[in-house]
Amino acid sequence: MQSKRVLISGILGNIGTACSARAYELDWQVAGISKRINLDLCDWSATAAWLTHVQSVDLVLMAHGKHHIDRVAELTERQWHDIMDNNATASASLTSAILKQDKLNPGGLIIYCTSIQGSHTRAGRGAYAAAKCAEEGLMRAVAAEIGPDKRALALRMGQLETQMSTIKLDDNEVARLQARCYVPWVPVAEVAKLCFDLYEIKHMTGTCIEVDSGHSKNVW
Repeated sequence: MQSKRVLISGILGNIGTACSARAYELDWQVAGISKRINLDLCDWSATAAWLTHVQSVDLVLMAHGKHHIDRVAELTERQWHDIMDNNATASASLTSAILKQDKLNPGGLIIYCTSIQGSHTRAGRGAYAAAKCAEEGLMRAVAAEIGPDKRALALRMGQLETQMSTIKLDDNEVARLQARCYVPWVPVAEVAKLCFDLYEIKHMTGTCIEVDSGHSKNVW
């Protein structure tokens, strides 16, 4: 039987690395995207050109992203576009190219990795929150456009056990936030397992799934 294929953006990040490892455990073929090694998804023409050389896939995991802390009153135009582009614009660029080139196989699924910041935003996360809300809106539109034999979902994640490389919380903040969650923070390996399990659930689309240890119920 032919192996399934997955396309992972942000493949060098915490979620991307875990999803790649899970794919190999399941004997899936993997195509990866990273701004550091092969493709800037903010460049729509480059994204479209790169994708022409990729076989159609069964699962797309949009695990790319960029985050830094800037209060709204201190934001510059460059900082705003940096966060919006490397999250929402990158997702739109890749999604558009996938759909235009018909690179998602029947039965396929696109998963967008979004954030609790979009629904429970902390001070200093305005641009990131806006970008993640935009990705969730994009997901809903995609779900409406690609059904009935293809699907789109979002994982709205709280703090994970493995932190983002650009946002490192100090020990006191880790202890404070963990104490407000109902269970320990989610390991990235569990996120990866969930992504591939969701591929097998063929009648779920157009919705955000909270993966946050109860973080959103007792936030910050």
